[in-house]
Amino acid sequence: MQEWANRADVPSHVVTMLNNFPHTLHPMAQLSAACNALSTESLFAKGYSEGMKKSDYWEVSSLSGIFAPVALVDVYFSENKWHLA
Repeated sequence: MQEWANRADVPSHVVTMLNNFPHTLHPMAQLSAACNALSTESLFAKGYSEGMKKSDYWEVSSLSGIFAPVALVDVYFSENKWHLA
């Protein structure tokens, strides 16, 4: 749980992207785009690009890098959708 809390920050490029979406964009479209943009923080993607062995794919804890910030992403697109900020 602590690892997820440590990785819950939303990168600035994702915040900028969310803030630039039109207010009419459906929240699920925003969530989908944000999850894709969060892949820049993926330990799996980093290891893969550095030539990680296929047998080591399942040893990389990448889920926390993608899903930990989702609650904060929800706040951003809720503020965007309902003009809460």
